Amino acid sequence: MEAPRPALSVGALRDEIAQGLRFLWRQRRLWAIALLSMGVNLLDGPLLLAVIVLARDELHADARTIGLIFSIAGAGELLGSFVAPWVEARIRMGRALIGAVAVWALAMPLEAAAVSPLMLIAGAALADMMIPIYNVAQVSYRLSLIPDALQGRVNSAYRLPSYSSGLLGTAVGGVLLGLLGPRPVLWIIAGGLAFCAVAAKWSSGPSPRRRGDVGQTGDLGGPPPPLASPNLIAVASLTHGERL
Repeated sequence: MEAPRPALSVGALRDEIAQGLRFLWRQRRLWAIALLSMGVNLLDGPLLLAVIVLARDELHADARTIGLIFSIAGAGELLGSFVAPWVEARIRMGRALIGAVAVWALAMPLEAAAVSPLMLIAGAALADMMIPIYNVAQVSYRLSLIPDALQGRVNSAYRLPSYSSGLLGTAVGGVLLGLLGPRPVLWIIAGGLAFCAVAAKWSSGPSPRRRGDVGQTGDLGGPPPPLASPNLIAVASLTHGERL
């Protein structure tokens, strides 16, 4: 049995956090993906609540219908987890990320303009299908780029702002729902996702493929490091509740 590691001092912990932040800052692609995930999570934060308020207050859906909306949306996410490894193997990482966000943005008007629960179901299922596709692309690239010794430090530095933006989005979205109502909030989310996709496309350089094009430093053409299984990442994004 491996002996437990001794507890880190405050100074040592601070140094490890700084190491993770420095690595993240030096990797332009990784930092760009972190910014994209922050934006998407910010917009995703109020989405669930907005759909519930719209279904209940404007479409007059009962609890059973609202449950059905999210059950079918979950089935869409499950379908996306099967499609994601196929996309990961055939489409460049940048295109997969931008494409997933763009399709999500296109799905949002179905929800914002919904006049029936069926439109909400279609929009929610299509939007949720994009989550595993996005996750497989960015998580497998992230894990392949970061050295094993820095995985915990860099992933912590990456996830802190990414996940925190989702909490902020939920709080801000709740205020906007009270002031504007669900439809304007859903249109804001649609516009924000479209902006994220366009900004990511505008700022992206040549996009490495998932296999064989990414070196350990993130440059093109280096020797390919071991990649995490896209199938395992897709399953993990569902079972561990990791959105983006």
